[in-house]
Formats: sequence, C-alpha cells, structure tokens
Amino acid sequence: MQGLPCIFGIKLQLAEDASWRSVTCEVLVAIYDFYNSGEPLFVDSSTVASKDTAIPEDNSETVAMIKELLDTRIRPALQGDGGDIEYRGFNADTGVVKLKMRGACSGRPSSSVTLKPGIENMLMHYVPEVKGVEEKLDEDEDPALTGGRYE
Repeated sequence: MQGLPCIFGIKLQLAEDASWRSVTCEVLVAIYDFYNSGEPLFVDSSTVASKDTAIPEDNSETVAMIKELLDTRIRPALQGDGGDIEYRGFNADTGVVKLKMRGACSGRPSSSVTLKPGIENMLMHYVPEVKGVEEKLDEDEDPALTGGRYE
C-alpha cells in the first residue's frame, strides 16, 4: 500500500479521521514496550486460540458453546483473511458477547457492515441466549488505531 508509514519494518494504516502526527508517539511507545516485554514476535494461531477460548470447568454451558463456535467456525474464517478475534466475555443478563477484533479485520471500514452481523447471526443461530455482539477494546487502546468500534 502506497503512502503507509513504515516503522521498524511494520506497515501501519490509520483510520481516515485520525492524523499520523497525533498517534506517532503512541505507536512508537507501543512498539518499544512490546519489544521490551520479552514476548515472542510470532505466536501460532493455536496458542492464541487456547488463551481466550479455553473452557475451564467453571464456564457455563452457554459460554462453552460460544467459545467452541469462535474456535471452530468464526476464528478460522477470520484468520483466512489475515485477522483474528478474541473472546472478552459474555453478559448472561443482556445476552451480549464481548469480542475484540485483531489484525486485518479490525482496520477494515466495512467490518461494521459485514463482520458484526455475520458473527452475531452465527452465534445467535447456535446459541439462543446470545442477543448481540459488541467490541471490547483494551483500556489503553485508541479506537482510531484499531479502525474504530463496530457497534
């Protein structure tokens, strides 16, 4: 892609309504912090999958079904396009599943039109307790850097 800045060999794309001047420092700090964390640069998809969708014994049957669908049907489709999804929680009172989009998925402007309804439809079809999907970003994340929320 032409016009994208390259920092430490990492190409970045910014949401249309944000400026590089306003986020450059945050991006550099995030990269610096990551390199200093000692975490591996590359993690295979099975390792990522096992962290957020492992099913401990204290998970309800509903949460177990949600996690299984994310692992077996939704995540593989997103990873095929260079993205991924992280399970962030389920509110049994409201029926809302909290997710975080990662990689190619999160930066696409069309994600609010295509991804959210697709994920919602699949989850609601197989898990009647699910009434909706919302994105839950980390507290320190800027929606401008992730492509915005897809609510």
